Amino acid sequence: MTDRTIRALLIEDNPGDAILIREMLRDAGRDSFLLERAERLEAGLELLRREAADVVLLDLSLPDSQGLATLSTVRANHPMLPVVVLTGFDDEETAVRAVREGAQDYLVKGRFDGSLLVRSMRYGIERKRVERALQASEERFRSLVEGLPVGIFIVQNGRIVYQNPEQRKMFGPMPENFEVAAFRDVHPEDTAKFAALCAAVSGNGELALDMDLRFYPYGKSSERVDLRWVHASTCPLRFGEQPSFLVDMVNITRLKEMEHQVILREKLASLGHVAAGIAHEIRNPLSGINIHLSALQKILEEADGMGAEARLQADRVARQIQSASQRIESVIKKVMEFARPTAIRTDLADIGRAIEEAIDFSTVTLRKRGITLDRSRLGPLPKCPADASLITQVIMNLITNAAQALERAEGDRIIGVASEVRDNRIVVCVSDSGPGVPPEIRDKIFDPFYTTRQDGYGIGLSFSRRVVTEHHGALTVDASRWGGAEFRIELPLGNGREPAGK
Repeated sequence: MTDRTIRALLIEDNPGDAILIREMLRDAGRDSFLLERAERLEAGLELLRREAADVVLLDLSLPDSQGLATLSTVRANHPMLPVVVLTGFDDEETAVRAVREGAQDYLVKGRFDGSLLVRSMRYGIERKRVERALQASEERFRSLVEGLPVGIFIVQNGRIVYQNPEQRKMFGPMPENFEVAAFRDVHPEDTAKFAALCAAVSGNGELALDMDLRFYPYGKSSERVDLRWVHASTCPLRFGEQPSFLVDMVNITRLKEMEHQVILREKLASLGHVAAGIAHEIRNPLSGINIHLSALQKILEEADGMGAEARLQADRVARQIQSASQRIESVIKKVMEFARPTAIRTDLADIGRAIEEAIDFSTVTLRKRGITLDRSRLGPLPKCPADASLITQVIMNLITNAAQALERAEGDRIIGVASEVRDNRIVVCVSDSGPGVPPEIRDKIFDPFYTTRQDGYGIGLSFSRRVVTEHHGALTVDASRWGGAEFRIELPLGNGREPAGK
Protein backbone atom coordinates (compact mmCIF):
# COMPACT_ATOMS: atom_id res chain seq x y z
CA MET A 1 0.00 0.00 0.00
CA THR A 2 3.06 2.27 0.17
CA ASP A 3 3.09 2.61 -3.60
CA ARG A 4 0.11 4.97 -3.63
CA THR A 5 -1.12 8.00 -1.76
CA ILE A 6 -3.64 7.31 1.02
CA ARG A 7 -6.48 9.83 1.04
CA ALA A 8 -7.58 10.46 4.62
CA LEU A 9 -10.42 12.63 5.91
CA LEU A 10 -10.02 14.06 9.42
CA ILE A 11 -13.31 15.15 11.05
CA GLU A 12 -12.03 17.20 14.02
CA ASP A 13 -13.20 20.55 15.39
CA ASN A 14 -10.11 21.22 17.57
CA PRO A 15 -7.45 23.06 15.48
CA GLY A 16 -4.62 22.05 17.81
CA ASP A 17 -5.46 18.36 17.57
CA ALA A 18 -5.78 18.68 13.82
CA ILE A 19 -2.30 20.23 13.51
CA LEU A 20 -0.81 17.49 15.72
CA ILE A 21 -2.34 14.70 13.63
CA ARG A 22 -1.17 16.32 10.40
CA GLU A 23 2.40 16.51 11.80
CA MET A 24 2.26 12.86 12.89
CA LEU A 25 1.29 11.77 9.40
CA ARG A 26 3.95 14.03 7.85
CA ASP A 27 6.68 12.59 10.04
CA ALA A 28 5.53 9.04 9.43
CA GLY A 29 5.66 9.43 5.67
CA ARG A 30 4.70 12.79 4.25
CA ASP A 31 4.45 11.66 0.65
CA SER A 32 2.17 8.69 1.49
CA PHE A 33 -0.82 10.64 2.85
CA LEU A 34 -3.19 13.30 1.58
CA LEU A 35 -5.17 14.68 4.52
CA GLU A 36 -8.35 16.77 4.30
CA ARG A 37 -10.19 18.15 7.30
CA ALA A 38 -13.77 19.01 8.25
CA GLU A 39 -14.76 20.65 11.54
CA ARG A 40 -18.31 19.35 11.63
CA LEU A 41 -19.87 15.96 10.89
CA GLU A 42 -22.19 17.33 8.20
CA ALA A 43 -19.27 19.02 6.45
CA GLY A 44 -17.30 15.77 6.54
CA LEU A 45 -20.21 13.80 5.03
CA GLU A 46 -20.49 16.42 2.30
CA LEU A 47 -16.78 16.00 1.46
CA LEU A 48 -17.27 12.22 1.26
CA ARG A 49 -20.19 12.70 -1.10
CA ARG A 50 -17.99 14.77 -3.42
CA GLU A 51 -14.69 12.91 -3.19
CA ALA A 52 -13.71 9.40 -2.24
CA ALA A 53 -11.49 8.71 0.77
CA ASP A 54 -9.53 5.66 1.86
CA VAL A 55 -10.00 6.17 5.61
CA VAL A 56 -11.78 8.49 8.05
CA LEU A 57 -10.20 9.77 11.28
CA LEU A 58 -13.18 10.64 13.46
CA ASP A 59 -13.51 12.66 16.65
CA LEU A 60 -16.59 11.67 18.68
CA SER A 61 -17.13 15.17 20.17
CA LEU A 62 -18.20 17.51 17.38
CA PRO A 63 -20.36 20.63 17.38
CA ASP A 64 -23.18 18.84 15.52
CA SER A 65 -22.79 15.28 16.87
CA GLN A 66 -21.66 13.61 20.09
CA GLY A 67 -20.58 10.14 21.16
CA LEU A 68 -21.05 6.86 19.30
CA ALA A 69 -23.96 8.34 17.36
CA THR A 70 -21.29 10.15 15.35
CA LEU A 71 -19.69 6.83 14.39
CA SER A 72 -23.09 5.30 13.60
CA THR A 73 -23.93 8.16 11.23
CA VAL A 74 -20.69 7.78 9.28
CA ARG A 75 -21.13 3.98 9.12
CA ALA A 76 -24.72 4.30 7.96
CA ASN A 77 -23.71 6.58 5.09
CA HIS A 78 -20.47 4.77 4.16
CA PRO A 79 -20.54 1.21 5.53
CA MET A 80 -17.47 0.04 3.57
CA LEU A 81 -15.24 2.99 4.56
CA PRO A 82 -12.76 2.25 7.39
CA VAL A 83 -13.12 4.57 10.40
CA VAL A 84 -10.48 5.12 13.09
CA VAL A 85 -11.87 6.85 16.20
CA LEU A 86 -9.72 9.61 17.76
CA THR A 87 -11.13 10.78 21.09
CA GLY A 88 -10.20 12.23 24.43
CA PHE A 89 -12.70 9.95 26.19
CA ASP A 90 -10.71 7.11 27.75
CA ASP A 91 -13.32 4.45 28.49
CA GLU A 92 -12.84 0.76 27.77
CA GLU A 93 -16.57 -0.02 27.52
CA THR A 94 -17.06 2.74 24.96
CA ALA A 95 -14.02 1.52 23.04
CA VAL A 96 -15.42 -2.03 22.87
CA ARG A 97 -18.80 -0.73 21.72
CA ALA A 98 -17.11 1.43 19.05
CA VAL A 99 -15.26 -1.56 17.64
CA ARG A 100 -18.44 -3.65 17.70
CA GLU A 101 -20.23 -0.94 15.76
CA GLY A 102 -17.59 -0.97 13.03
CA ALA A 103 -14.65 1.20 14.12
CA GLN A 104 -11.28 -0.18 13.00
CA ASP A 105 -9.57 1.17 16.10
CA TYR A 106 -10.20 3.39 19.14
CA LEU A 107 -7.28 5.71 19.89
CA VAL A 108 -7.24 8.01 22.91
CA LYS A 109 -5.70 11.43 22.23
CA GLY A 110 -2.35 11.94 23.88
CA ARG A 111 -1.72 8.19 24.08
CA PHE A 112 -0.70 7.36 20.52
CA ASP A 113 2.11 8.47 18.22
CA GLY A 114 2.41 8.73 14.47
CA SER A 115 3.58 5.16 14.07
CA LEU A 116 0.52 3.74 15.90
CA LEU A 117 -1.84 6.04 14.02
CA VAL A 118 -0.45 5.07 10.61
CA ARG A 119 -0.52 1.40 11.53
CA SER A 120 -4.20 1.64 12.60
CA MET A 121 -5.04 3.42 9.33
CA ARG A 122 -3.20 0.87 7.19
CA TYR A 123 -4.65 -2.13 9.05
CA GLY A 124 -8.14 -0.66 8.82
CA ILE A 125 -7.83 -0.06 5.09
CA GLU A 126 -6.50 -3.58 4.52
CA ARG A 127 -9.22 -5.19 6.65
CA LYS A 128 -11.89 -3.32 4.70
CA ARG A 129 -10.28 -4.37 1.43
CA VAL A 130 -10.41 -8.01 2.52
CA GLU A 131 -13.97 -7.52 3.77
CA ARG A 132 -15.03 -6.08 0.42
CA ALA A 133 -13.39 -8.97 -1.43
CA LEU A 134 -15.08 -11.46 0.88
CA GLN A 135 -18.42 -9.73 0.46
CA ALA A 136 -18.04 -9.76 -3.33
CA SER A 137 -17.19 -13.46 -3.19
CA GLU A 138 -20.21 -14.16 -0.99
CA GLU A 139 -22.44 -12.19 -3.35
CA ARG A 140 -21.16 -14.17 -6.33
CA PHE A 141 -21.73 -17.41 -4.44
CA ARG A 142 -25.19 -16.30 -3.32
CA SER A 143 -26.10 -15.30 -6.89
CA LEU A 144 -24.99 -18.75 -8.03
CA VAL A 145 -26.98 -20.56 -5.32
CA GLU A 146 -30.03 -18.33 -5.71
CA GLY A 147 -30.12 -19.00 -9.45
CA LEU A 148 -29.66 -22.76 -9.29
CA PRO A 149 -32.51 -24.94 -10.59
CA VAL A 150 -31.79 -27.20 -7.58
CA GLY A 151 -33.50 -26.65 -4.24
CA ILE A 152 -31.03 -25.97 -1.40
CA PHE A 153 -31.63 -25.41 2.28
CA ILE A 154 -29.32 -25.27 5.31
CA VAL A 155 -30.24 -26.73 8.69
CA GLN A 156 -28.84 -25.74 12.08
CA ASN A 157 -30.04 -27.38 15.29
CA GLY A 158 -32.81 -29.09 13.33
CA ARG A 159 -34.17 -25.80 11.91
CA ILE A 160 -34.05 -24.36 8.40
CA VAL A 161 -31.93 -21.19 8.47
CA TYR A 162 -31.66 -20.69 4.70
CA GLN A 163 -33.63 -21.66 1.58
CA ASN A 164 -32.85 -20.68 -1.98
CA PRO A 165 -35.74 -19.61 -4.27
CA GLU A 166 -36.04 -23.02 -5.94
CA GLN A 167 -36.44 -24.69 -2.55
CA ARG A 168 -39.05 -22.14 -1.48
CA LYS A 169 -40.89 -22.91 -4.71
CA MET A 170 -40.83 -26.65 -3.92
CA PHE A 171 -41.84 -26.39 -0.26
CA GLY A 172 -44.13 -23.39 -0.59
CA PRO A 173 -44.20 -20.48 1.90
CA MET A 174 -42.99 -21.66 5.32
CA PRO A 175 -42.44 -19.90 8.66
CA GLU A 176 -38.98 -18.53 9.42
CA ASN A 177 -36.61 -20.81 11.33
CA PHE A 178 -38.90 -23.77 10.63
CA GLU A 179 -38.16 -27.10 12.33
CA VAL A 180 -37.58 -29.76 9.67
CA ALA A 181 -39.14 -32.56 11.75
CA ALA A 182 -42.36 -30.51 12.02
CA PHE A 183 -42.99 -30.80 8.26
CA ARG A 184 -46.16 -32.89 7.99
CA ASP A 185 -46.81 -32.89 4.24
CA VAL A 186 -44.76 -35.97 3.36
CA HIS A 187 -46.39 -38.76 1.35
CA PRO A 188 -47.58 -41.48 3.79
CA GLU A 189 -45.39 -44.13 2.15
CA ASP A 190 -42.24 -41.99 2.59
CA THR A 191 -42.54 -41.09 6.28
CA ALA A 192 -39.76 -43.52 7.23
CA LYS A 193 -37.43 -41.99 4.62
CA PHE A 194 -38.23 -38.48 5.83
CA ALA A 195 -37.58 -39.54 9.44
CA ALA A 196 -34.12 -40.73 8.33
CA LEU A 197 -33.50 -37.37 6.66
CA CYS A 198 -34.54 -35.51 9.83
CA ALA A 199 -32.19 -37.70 11.88
CA ALA A 200 -29.36 -36.98 9.44
CA VAL A 201 -29.73 -33.19 9.59
CA SER A 202 -29.95 -33.28 13.40
CA GLY A 203 -26.71 -35.25 13.65
CA ASN A 204 -28.41 -38.34 15.09
CA GLY A 205 -28.28 -40.55 12.04
CA GLU A 206 -26.25 -41.23 8.93
CA LEU A 207 -24.79 -37.87 7.95
CA ALA A 208 -24.75 -38.35 4.17
CA LEU A 209 -27.97 -39.61 2.61
CA ASP A 210 -29.39 -39.98 -0.90
CA MET A 211 -33.06 -40.76 -1.43
CA ASP A 212 -36.11 -40.21 -3.59
CA LEU A 213 -38.86 -38.54 -1.60
CA ARG A 214 -42.48 -37.52 -2.19
CA PHE A 215 -44.19 -34.61 -0.49
CA TYR A 216 -46.83 -31.93 -0.96
CA PRO A 217 -46.23 -28.18 -0.65
CA TYR A 218 -46.34 -26.90 2.93
CA GLY A 219 -49.85 -27.19 4.37
CA LYS A 220 -51.29 -28.83 1.23
CA SER A 221 -51.22 -32.53 2.17
CA SER A 222 -54.90 -32.48 3.14
CA GLU A 223 -55.77 -31.36 -0.39
CA ARG A 224 -53.70 -34.18 -1.95
CA VAL A 225 -52.78 -32.09 -4.98
CA ASP A 226 -49.48 -31.08 -6.54
CA LEU A 227 -47.47 -34.08 -5.32
CA ARG A 228 -43.73 -33.51 -5.83
CA TRP A 229 -41.00 -36.09 -6.31
CA VAL A 230 -37.47 -35.00 -5.37
CA HIS A 231 -34.07 -36.61 -5.18
CA ALA A 232 -32.65 -35.42 -1.85
CA SER A 233 -29.09 -35.63 -0.51
CA THR A 234 -27.54 -34.39 2.73
CA CYS A 235 -24.01 -33.55 3.84
CA PRO A 236 -22.40 -31.80 6.83
CA LEU A 237 -21.47 -28.15 6.37
CA ARG A 238 -19.80 -25.36 8.35
CA PHE A 239 -22.15 -22.39 8.15
CA GLY A 240 -21.35 -19.51 10.47
CA GLU A 241 -20.15 -20.60 13.89
CA GLN A 242 -22.32 -23.72 14.23
CA PRO A 243 -22.27 -27.19 12.71
CA SER A 244 -24.84 -27.28 9.91
CA PHE A 245 -26.20 -29.58 7.23
CA LEU A 246 -26.73 -28.86 3.56
CA VAL A 247 -29.74 -30.50 1.90
CA ASP A 248 -30.15 -30.29 -1.86
CA MET A 249 -33.29 -31.41 -3.68
CA VAL A 250 -33.67 -32.00 -7.41
CA ASN A 251 -37.26 -31.93 -8.66
CA ILE A 252 -37.77 -35.24 -10.49
CA THR A 253 -41.58 -35.10 -10.62
CA ARG A 254 -41.70 -34.93 -14.40
CA LEU A 255 -39.18 -37.76 -14.67
CA LYS A 256 -41.24 -39.97 -12.35
CA GLU A 257 -44.42 -39.18 -14.26
CA MET A 258 -42.73 -40.13 -17.54
CA GLU A 259 -41.33 -43.27 -15.91
CA HIS A 260 -44.81 -44.18 -14.69
CA GLN A 261 -46.28 -43.59 -18.15
CA VAL A 262 -43.61 -45.80 -19.74
CA ILE A 263 -44.39 -48.60 -17.28
CA LEU A 264 -48.11 -48.24 -17.97
CA ARG A 265 -47.55 -48.30 -21.72
CA GLU A 266 -45.42 -51.42 -21.38
CA LYS A 267 -48.15 -53.04 -19.31
CA LEU A 268 -50.77 -52.08 -21.88
CA ALA A 269 -48.64 -53.35 -24.75
CA SER A 270 -48.18 -56.68 -22.96
CA LEU A 271 -51.86 -56.72 -22.13
CA GLY A 272 -52.75 -56.25 -25.78
CA HIS A 273 -50.84 -59.39 -26.76
CA VAL A 274 -52.26 -61.35 -23.84
CA ALA A 275 -55.80 -60.12 -24.56
CA ALA A 276 -55.56 -61.28 -28.18
CA GLY A 277 -54.51 -64.71 -26.95
CA ILE A 278 -57.33 -64.74 -24.40
CA ALA A 279 -59.88 -63.87 -27.07
CA HIS A 280 -58.69 -66.70 -29.30
CA GLU A 281 -58.26 -69.35 -26.59
CA ILE A 282 -61.42 -68.61 -24.61
CA ARG A 283 -63.96 -67.25 -27.06
CA ASN A 284 -63.92 -70.32 -29.31
CA PRO A 285 -64.70 -72.85 -26.55
CA LEU A 286 -67.03 -70.29 -24.98
CA SER A 287 -69.00 -70.14 -28.23
CA GLY A 288 -69.23 -73.92 -28.14
CA ILE A 289 -70.50 -73.81 -24.57
CA ASN A 290 -73.17 -71.30 -25.54
CA ILE A 291 -74.28 -73.40 -28.54
CA HIS A 292 -74.53 -76.56 -26.43
CA LEU A 293 -76.28 -74.61 -23.70
CA SER A 294 -78.92 -73.40 -26.16
CA ALA A 295 -79.41 -76.97 -27.37
CA LEU A 296 -79.74 -78.19 -23.79
CA GLN A 297 -82.37 -75.57 -23.03
CA LYS A 298 -84.33 -76.63 -26.12
CA ILE A 299 -84.13 -80.30 -25.09
CA LEU A 300 -85.39 -79.41 -21.62
CA GLU A 301 -88.33 -77.54 -23.11
CA GLU A 302 -89.32 -80.58 -25.21
CA ALA A 303 -88.65 -83.29 -22.60
CA ASP A 304 -91.85 -85.10 -21.57
CA GLY A 305 -90.66 -87.32 -18.75
CA MET A 306 -89.52 -84.57 -16.37
CA GLY A 307 -91.59 -83.36 -13.52
CA ALA A 308 -92.35 -79.68 -13.06
CA GLU A 309 -89.96 -79.27 -10.15
CA ALA A 310 -87.10 -81.03 -11.95
CA ARG A 311 -87.74 -78.94 -15.04
CA LEU A 312 -87.56 -75.71 -13.00
CA GLN A 313 -84.35 -76.82 -11.29
CA ALA A 314 -82.73 -77.78 -14.61
CA ASP A 315 -83.84 -74.49 -16.17
CA ARG A 316 -82.34 -72.55 -13.21
CA VAL A 317 -79.00 -74.34 -13.57
CA ALA A 318 -78.99 -73.63 -17.31
CA ARG A 319 -79.62 -69.91 -16.69
CA GLN A 320 -76.78 -69.81 -14.13
CA ILE A 321 -74.43 -71.36 -16.66
CA GLN A 322 -75.59 -68.83 -19.25
CA SER A 323 -75.04 -65.95 -16.80
CA ALA A 324 -71.52 -67.16 -16.03
CA SER A 325 -70.81 -67.46 -19.75
CA GLN A 326 -72.03 -63.92 -20.37
CA ARG A 327 -69.86 -62.68 -17.50
CA ILE A 328 -66.79 -64.32 -19.02
CA GLU A 329 -67.64 -62.70 -22.36
CA SER A 330 -68.07 -59.32 -20.63
CA VAL A 331 -64.67 -59.60 -18.92
CA ILE A 332 -62.98 -60.45 -22.21
CA LYS A 333 -64.68 -57.51 -23.90
CA LYS A 334 -63.61 -55.08 -21.16
CA VAL A 335 -60.00 -56.27 -21.25
CA MET A 336 -59.91 -56.05 -25.04
CA GLU A 337 -61.36 -52.52 -25.01
CA PHE A 338 -58.92 -51.44 -22.33
CA ALA A 339 -55.89 -52.87 -24.13
CA ARG A 340 -56.88 -51.41 -27.50
CA PRO A 341 -55.39 -47.91 -28.16
CA THR A 342 -58.04 -45.23 -27.85
CA ALA A 343 -58.71 -43.19 -30.99
CA ILE A 344 -59.33 -39.58 -29.90
CA ARG A 345 -61.38 -37.23 -32.09
CA THR A 346 -60.54 -33.62 -31.29
CA ASP A 347 -63.43 -31.78 -32.90
CA LEU A 348 -64.94 -28.87 -30.98
CA ALA A 349 -67.20 -30.67 -28.53
CA ASP A 350 -69.99 -29.54 -26.23
CA ILE A 351 -68.75 -30.87 -22.88
CA GLY A 352 -71.91 -29.66 -21.15
CA ARG A 353 -73.96 -31.90 -23.41
CA ALA A 354 -71.59 -34.82 -22.78
CA ILE A 355 -72.18 -34.37 -19.04
CA GLU A 356 -75.98 -34.27 -19.53
CA GLU A 357 -75.88 -37.49 -21.58
CA ALA A 358 -73.88 -39.27 -18.87
CA ILE A 359 -76.40 -38.09 -16.26
CA ASP A 360 -79.36 -39.21 -18.41
CA PHE A 361 -77.87 -42.69 -18.82
CA SER A 362 -77.40 -42.98 -15.05
CA THR A 363 -80.58 -41.37 -13.69
CA VAL A 364 -82.80 -44.47 -13.64
CA THR A 365 -80.17 -46.64 -11.96
CA LEU A 366 -79.50 -44.01 -9.28
CA ARG A 367 -83.21 -43.57 -8.58
CA LYS A 368 -83.66 -47.33 -8.09
CA ARG A 369 -80.80 -47.36 -5.58
CA GLY A 370 -82.24 -44.44 -3.63
CA ILE A 371 -79.40 -42.07 -4.55
CA THR A 372 -80.02 -38.33 -4.88
CA LEU A 373 -78.30 -36.65 -7.84
CA ASP A 374 -77.21 -33.07 -7.08
CA ARG A 375 -76.69 -31.10 -10.30
CA SER A 376 -77.08 -27.62 -8.78
CA ARG A 377 -73.44 -26.73 -9.47
CA LEU A 378 -73.49 -27.38 -13.19
CA GLY A 379 -72.43 -24.21 -15.01
CA PRO A 380 -72.33 -23.25 -18.71
CA LEU A 381 -69.21 -24.46 -20.46
CA PRO A 382 -67.42 -23.37 -23.65
CA LYS A 383 -66.78 -25.85 -26.38
CA CYS A 384 -63.30 -27.34 -26.49
CA PRO A 385 -61.37 -29.86 -28.61
CA ALA A 386 -62.46 -33.25 -27.26
CA ASP A 387 -64.04 -36.57 -28.07
CA ALA A 388 -67.51 -36.07 -26.55
CA SER A 389 -68.42 -39.78 -26.54
CA LEU A 390 -65.28 -40.71 -24.62
CA ILE A 391 -65.82 -37.87 -22.12
CA THR A 392 -69.39 -39.12 -21.60
CA GLN A 393 -68.02 -42.61 -20.97
CA VAL A 394 -65.50 -41.26 -18.44
CA ILE A 395 -68.19 -39.36 -16.52
CA MET A 396 -70.45 -42.44 -16.57
CA ASN A 397 -67.57 -44.49 -15.13
CA LEU A 398 -67.15 -41.97 -12.31
CA ILE A 399 -70.89 -41.86 -11.56
CA THR A 400 -71.01 -45.69 -11.55
CA ASN A 401 -68.05 -45.85 -9.15
CA ALA A 402 -69.73 -43.29 -6.88
CA ALA A 403 -72.95 -45.33 -6.87
CA GLN A 404 -71.01 -48.48 -5.96
CA ALA A 405 -69.28 -46.60 -3.12
CA LEU A 406 -72.71 -45.68 -1.72
CA GLU A 407 -74.04 -49.25 -1.65
CA ARG A 408 -73.28 -49.68 2.06
CA ALA A 409 -73.20 -46.03 3.04
CA GLU A 410 -75.39 -44.89 5.93
CA GLY A 411 -77.35 -41.64 5.95
CA ASP A 412 -78.08 -39.57 2.87
CA ARG A 413 -76.83 -41.02 -0.39
CA ILE A 414 -75.82 -38.17 -2.65
CA ILE A 415 -73.86 -37.90 -5.89
CA GLY A 416 -73.00 -34.42 -7.10
CA VAL A 417 -71.93 -33.41 -10.60
CA ALA A 418 -70.46 -29.91 -10.97
CA SER A 419 -68.82 -27.99 -13.82
CA GLU A 420 -67.12 -24.64 -14.28
CA VAL A 421 -64.38 -22.83 -16.19
CA ARG A 422 -61.29 -22.00 -14.14
CA ASP A 423 -57.84 -20.79 -15.23
CA ASN A 424 -58.55 -21.45 -18.93
CA ARG A 425 -59.59 -25.03 -18.19
CA ILE A 426 -62.91 -26.85 -18.03
CA VAL A 427 -63.33 -28.48 -14.62
CA VAL A 428 -65.86 -31.29 -14.06
CA CYS A 429 -66.27 -32.82 -10.59
CA VAL A 430 -68.13 -36.00 -9.62
CA SER A 431 -68.47 -36.29 -5.84
CA ASP A 432 -70.31 -38.52 -3.41
CA SER A 433 -71.21 -38.87 0.26
CA GLY A 434 -69.65 -42.32 0.60
CA PRO A 435 -66.62 -43.44 2.63
CA GLY A 436 -64.11 -41.68 0.36
CA VAL A 437 -60.71 -42.84 -0.88
CA PRO A 438 -57.99 -43.22 1.80
CA PRO A 439 -55.05 -40.86 1.16
CA GLU A 440 -52.53 -43.71 1.06
CA ILE A 441 -54.13 -45.31 -2.03
CA ARG A 442 -55.14 -42.20 -3.99
CA ASP A 443 -52.08 -42.56 -6.21
CA LYS A 444 -52.74 -46.28 -6.82
CA ILE A 445 -56.40 -46.41 -7.77
CA PHE A 446 -55.62 -45.23 -11.30
CA ASP A 447 -53.18 -48.09 -11.95
CA PRO A 448 -54.43 -50.84 -14.28
CA PHE A 449 -56.17 -53.73 -12.45
CA TYR A 450 -55.93 -52.07 -9.02
CA THR A 451 -59.28 -52.45 -7.28
CA THR A 452 -60.68 -52.45 -3.74
CA ARG A 453 -63.86 -54.31 -4.76
CA GLN A 454 -64.09 -58.09 -4.75
CA ASP A 455 -66.07 -58.06 -7.99
CA GLY A 456 -64.10 -55.22 -9.62
CA TYR A 457 -61.69 -55.37 -12.53
CA GLY A 458 -59.53 -52.30 -11.84
CA ILE A 459 -60.06 -51.07 -15.38
CA GLY A 460 -62.56 -48.18 -15.24
CA LEU A 461 -60.47 -45.55 -13.47
CA SER A 462 -57.29 -46.43 -15.35
CA PHE A 463 -59.20 -46.20 -18.65
CA SER A 464 -60.74 -42.87 -17.57
CA ARG A 465 -57.40 -41.32 -16.65
CA ARG A 466 -55.89 -42.50 -19.90
CA VAL A 467 -58.69 -40.86 -21.89
CA VAL A 468 -58.36 -37.58 -19.96
CA THR A 469 -54.56 -37.63 -20.25
CA GLU A 470 -54.79 -38.13 -24.00
CA HIS A 471 -56.93 -34.97 -24.02
CA HIS A 472 -53.93 -33.22 -22.36
CA GLY A 473 -55.98 -32.97 -19.18
CA ALA A 474 -55.82 -34.37 -15.65
CA LEU A 475 -57.98 -36.69 -13.54
CA THR A 476 -57.40 -36.51 -9.77
CA VAL A 477 -59.19 -37.55 -6.60
CA ASP A 478 -59.74 -35.68 -3.34
CA ALA A 479 -62.25 -35.48 -0.51
CA SER A 480 -65.75 -34.18 -1.28
CA ARG A 481 -67.69 -31.60 0.69
CA TRP A 482 -69.73 -34.48 2.16
CA GLY A 483 -66.63 -36.37 3.30
CA GLY A 484 -66.70 -38.89 0.45
CA ALA A 485 -64.67 -38.91 -2.76
CA GLU A 486 -64.47 -36.20 -5.40
CA PHE A 487 -63.05 -37.02 -8.82
CA ARG A 488 -61.93 -33.93 -10.72
CA ILE A 489 -61.53 -33.77 -14.50
CA GLU A 490 -59.59 -30.83 -15.98
CA LEU A 491 -59.58 -30.27 -19.73
CA PRO A 492 -57.66 -27.47 -21.46
CA LEU A 493 -59.69 -25.01 -23.49
CA GLY A 494 -58.93 -24.60 -27.18
CA ASN A 495 -60.05 -21.81 -29.49
CA GLY A 496 -63.76 -22.37 -29.00
CA ARG A 497 -64.60 -19.94 -26.21
CA GLU A 498 -68.32 -19.40 -26.81
CA PRO A 499 -70.33 -20.98 -23.97
CA ALA A 500 -72.48 -23.85 -25.08
CA GLY A 501 -76.06 -22.99 -25.84
CA LYS A 502 -75.34 -19.30 -26.65
